[in-house]
Amino acid sequence: MMPAKTKISGDNWVSYHMYSPEGLIRRISLDDDLANESKHNSHQYGRSIRFDLDENALLPTGLPVDEINGRLIALQEKLIGFLERSEVDCRFTGIVTFGGYKEFHFQVDDFQTFDFIVTKWGAAVQDFSVELIPREGWEYFDRYIRPDEVYRQQIEDQKLIDRMIEAGSNPNKLHFLEHTFRGKPDALSSISEVLKEEGFIVEDRGTTELVAGKESELMIDGIFGITANLVLFARESGAEYAGWGARLVI
Repeated sequence: MMPAKTKISGDNWVSYHMYSPEGLIRRISLDDDLANESKHNSHQYGRSIRFDLDENALLPTGLPVDEINGRLIALQEKLIGFLERSEVDCRFTGIVTFGGYKEFHFQVDDFQTFDFIVTKWGAAVQDFSVELIPREGWEYFDRYIRPDEVYRQQIEDQKLIDRMIEAGSNPNKLHFLEHTFRGKPDALSSISEVLKEEGFIVEDRGTTELVAGKESELMIDGIFGITANLVLFARESGAEYAGWGARLVI
């Protein structure tokens, strides 16, 4: 029996975003199973396929307008299909959209075959310039696509927001978010004092857990503005930020 071929695109994709000092959005989507690997054992060559976008096709945030983004999504699907039909052994690992370009990132073993196939495919693409960019190993993925601890929290925030909205919660109404911290008593005591001064309602739950509550709308930018600071604050205090929960508000 022939061994099963590795899927080019995995089933567990997540997204997050960040803002530049100029207010531009850098949006990143990735295969989260690859991000959670402790060591990458295959596909040791990185390749990015970049599409440069005309400034008239951009929103003020630097992201493409819906019509252009729809065409890029269609190109993505065509590219994956072309690679599959060509039986190229590769992994589709991430997408980066920022400041007038969109990049599809892959990891490959036989980069010469990949480069030949993608160059052939790109020559037939109309309306967009296509550039194939070599990347060193998994470095680009690990450094620029894989989320760090703070942006991992944004991903978890969005997942929880989506679940609550699906369950009927009204995102425009205030929700009382309960943020949990775990750590040693001295660290939690220090966290408690600071958060009380910042308007949180703090509750000690034993000697190793603390819950701090505050109201917020169920919107990702507002909630992540809070949780990003709490993740860093917990780390600096020698404790762990363990996420948040809230009751549904209809």
